[in-house]
Formats: sequence, structure tokens, C-alpha cells
Amino acid sequence: MHKLIITIFFLWCTTQAAIGQGKVEHIVISWPGEYNWKIVKQTHDENTQTSMIIPGNDSISNPSIIGSLTVYRGAKFSKLEDIITHYKAGLDSGSRLTPLERSQNTKYSWIIFKVETPANNKYAEPESDLYYVVQGKFGLYENFVGIKAATLSDEFVKKWTAVFMTGQITTE
Repeated sequence: MHKLIITIFFLWCTTQAAIGQGKVEHIVISWPGEYNWKIVKQTHDENTQTSMIIPGNDSISNPSIIGSLTVYRGAKFSKLEDIITHYKAGLDSGSRLTPLERSQNTKYSWIIFKVETPANNKYAEPESDLYYVVQGKFGLYENFVGIKAATLSDEFVKKWTAVFMTGQITTE
């Protein structure tokens, strides 16, 4: 029963992209079931759809980890370097973006990078995020996990990179 609930949750959290030629594009990621994820925020407009998730036992005011699934419909980057440039342009001073893995020569180009932000005058608590960004045919898929830490451990990066690599874009 638990596996069925997790499967339904994953399907429900599947981020949908633009409809093109009568088809709908999705990304499906197998988020670890041990967290008993719950959706705490969803937004949707004609160009963007986002779901924010936290562990089931956490409160939104103090989550141990945050997951986010976003699709930007119609967003198209021809090179992964353009994605990196786009994200670097949005960083606050003191934040550091580090590309970790990437693949340009696949059906869907993807990149994994981390953004680490120490505590500073603007942010009382540090925050670090691991991103998995995939260029789909009809949109850009941004998935990340974030924790309250100035840096991400190698163990954290390894675990969540493996989770993100379960991601598959499908078209129905």
C-alpha cells in the first residue's frame, strides 16, 4: 500500500510542460519514499508550474529539506552554458554556483549544479541547493533540493544526484 501511495504521489507531482502537436511532455523523478513527501505549495500560470515538497513530518516553517519541481513552458536553451549563465545572473552576492555533471549530447540535455549561500547580512541562515535542470522539447524542467547549510556534503550531492538521474521525460 505504501508503494502505491508513493507511486500515486510521484505521478501527481509529475511536472507537465507545454502541449505541442497534441502531446503533453512530463518529467518523472522517483523522489525517495522514506521522506513521506507532502506538497506544501503549488503555483500554476500559463508559462510556469511549480510544486514545493517537504518531508511529511516537517512543518513548512522549519523543514529539514525542501524539494521543488518547476517547468518553464516554452523556455528553450540551445546550450548548457546558456543555462549556467542564466542561473548565475540571478544569484545574490556571496552565492556560488558550481556545475557538477552535464550531458549536452543526449536526447534531452541536462545539467546538475549546486548553489551554496552562506549566512550573511541578507540571509540569517545559510542555504544550499542542488539543481537538476533538463531541457525538454517543450519546456525547461528545474528540480532542486535545498537544505539550511552553507555547503553541500559530498554524500548529499551523491545521494541526490542519483535521485535526479532517475528522471525521465515522457511524452503522451
